[in-house]
Amino acid sequence: MTALSVGAERHAGERADAGPLLEVSDLTVAYRVGGAERPAVRGLGLTVRAGETVAVVGESGSGKSTLAHTVNGMLPDNGRVLGGRVHYAGRDVLGLSRAGLRALRGAEIALVPQDPGTSLNPTTRVGRQVAEALRIHRIADRATAAERAVELLERVGIDRPGTRARQFPHELSGGMRQRVLIAIALAAEPRLLIADEPTSALDATVSRRVLDHLATLRAERGIALLLITHDLAMAAERADRIAVLRGGLLVEEGPARRLVTDPGHPYTRELLADTPSLRGRRLVAARERAPDAEADADPDRPPLLRVRDLVKDFGRAADGGVPRAVDGVGFDLARGRTLGVLGESGSGKTTTARILLGLERPDTGSVRLDGTELTTLNGAGLRAARRRLQIVQQNPYASLDPRFTVRRIIDEPLRAHRIGDRRERAARVAEMLEAVALSPELAERRPRELSGGQRQRVAIARALVLRPDVVVCDEPVSALDVTVQAQILDLLTRLQRELGIAYVFISHDLAVVRQISDDVMVMRGGAVLEHGPADELFERPRHPYTRELLASVAAPFPLDDPDGPDAPWPHESESPETPKEATMPPTDTVHLAELLPGADPSAPSWPALRDAVTDAEARGVTTLVLPAPGPTAAPVEATTVAAAVLRATAALRVVVPFDPERVAPYNAARVLGTLAYLGPDRVLVTPAAPPDGQRDEDGDRWADWLAAVLALWESFPRAAIVADRATGRYFDAGRLDRRGHRGPHHTVAGPLNLPRPPGDAPRVWPDERTETPR
Repeated sequence: MTALSVGAERHAGERADAGPLLEVSDLTVAYRVGGAERPAVRGLGLTVRAGETVAVVGESGSGKSTLAHTVNGMLPDNGRVLGGRVHYAGRDVLGLSRAGLRALRGAEIALVPQDPGTSLNPTTRVGRQVAEALRIHRIADRATAAERAVELLERVGIDRPGTRARQFPHELSGGMRQRVLIAIALAAEPRLLIADEPTSALDATVSRRVLDHLATLRAERGIALLLITHDLAMAAERADRIAVLRGGLLVEEGPARRLVTDPGHPYTRELLADTPSLRGRRLVAARERAPDAEADADPDRPPLLRVRDLVKDFGRAADGGVPRAVDGVGFDLARGRTLGVLGESGSGKTTTARILLGLERPDTGSVRLDGTELTTLNGAGLRAARRRLQIVQQNPYASLDPRFTVRRIIDEPLRAHRIGDRRERAARVAEMLEAVALSPELAERRPRELSGGQRQRVAIARALVLRPDVVVCDEPVSALDVTVQAQILDLLTRLQRELGIAYVFISHDLAVVRQISDDVMVMRGGAVLEHGPADELFERPRHPYTRELLASVAAPFPLDDPDGPDAPWPHESESPETPKEATMPPTDTVHLAELLPGADPSAPSWPALRDAVTDAEARGVTTLVLPAPGPTAAPVEATTVAAAVLRATAALRVVVPFDPERVAPYNAARVLGTLAYLGPDRVLVTPAAPPDGQRDEDGDRWADWLAAVLALWESFPRAAIVADRATGRYFDAGRLDRRGHRGPHHTVAGPLNLPRPPGDAPRVWPDERTETPR
């Protein structure tokens, strides 16, 4: 019996228990700072039942994390419980000994930390870190723990779990690292899972996948979820109940639907008003924008920033079709305008920003600022250009030197560029403090003495003190609460209007991008998929991936819902394990586009395809037809993702249609290489939609093309071709109709890239079909 099945049995029947699993009563916690005790939580009461999701929302310093650490018995040394009770399953958590707390943590109550980048050991492989959680609680010995670690990684939706278990954290994406933390937390099958900002650093699609997985675990095992977040929209979509904290006090608590449709406390209404929505108002209306007099006088005047055909390859693009970091990116940006850049982790957003700032050199392409080419600058020229290009970084807690005062931090760029004497620099610093609405008395404080919003204002002041033309804002509000987000966005907008600054605004938060941007660029795999005016792109997205991003955003509140307040509430809909209605025809053959209606079949997401394939196999589907690869056969995402899914979850055969007129044999061989490990009986190669009335010579052309493909594999693993012995003709599996009948067209079908000992000749498919094409 596996660890997973043990946990499922242990939690059976818990959902029927009417009593609370966690009960917090009149809790007061304080921290000793500088000889004085500062209360962080005051008189807090909260309950969580088995199988229930309770979200705790509030601004920084409201007591959310203190509550989580108290429940888990992990208060820091300077933290002290001054009063109240914390009962878990009838046990007094505050009265437990150290040994009792160790037995409770992980086994009964588990914590998913906020930042996977700092929570995972960078020197230890992922699988070993998951296995360690099993060994600590003596659930498995070393050998068994390693096997169960792989099982847990697969359970949380990580593709190729055996391979991933051997990798280090830095080799995984942000979403994968977050799932590893979930796997570690679930290793001992806890009954209460505390998730502290589990998606704050993730893009929309990955966030939805992580949250979907947590919802599935809750539905399958009755796990209770205490969700700590500053994202009220996400809490409204995912939680049964919401508790709102402010200043350590519980200001409002109730069912999610009631709280967001009829909030009773002014602070809750403020949070709702500040939460960005895809349907929300634009922060910068066209009539509010300062006119560009020069542009009006000369419509043909070139843009402030012109980027053309940027390419950056870190040496991986030729390795199995891995896409370039940046692949042909180009855009124009005028003075006083904002370009929003959207995309998932690894889409090339940050690499593009580093190229703009001169921190990376592109392999090819051009970046011109007011007509000056930046990519060829060195030394003094590059230094002078950087005065005009500045950055506001993502994390205000890490981007400011903790040893410097606020005055020194803002003054540092002036010193570096040797601008002004001491008196002039002091005047410029005072001017910037006023511009970002910071009190002059804060100038002598250090970052640790400031709130998150104040730190980000300091970062903005530091970026603007040189009076740049372009500022790259790299996730500038993702680490901030919604009320502080709104303040910072309003500040950026006001400064742009007053100073005429152009922004490149990088974010994974679609609602924020819509509110601040004039134009939006969507990236994936290093390339630009869609680029256009913000309102048009969000209202009428053209690319399937853009539509997928928009669909991944937490639903707006019913107050904004076009279906009205009576529309079904998200978490009240069918649970994740409930079988969905069939979305495909009842046939044994299905095309990828039919499995994923509305998505881009050339770039499917792994979780979506996994779920669709599992459902299709259960309904009797035996063959999956992939979309025909394009002329470059790159980035081969469809075949790569399909191969991983089919290997992990299904025994389906896969059909790859090719157009010999469009795809060179070498590129075809590259594509088929991604399907290598599926085995000798699961891959068919067919022509892509040949014309009706195909003549015999068309079949000969196809056979010649396939022979060229096979010739390229002479130094590769074994290849095989298959023919129909009865007729000597080759059926087009890619054109099977909905009843599974084969069409009349000539074709060749055969698996490629199969293991072969050196020198072994290509062989025929190992069954009765032996005739090969001519």
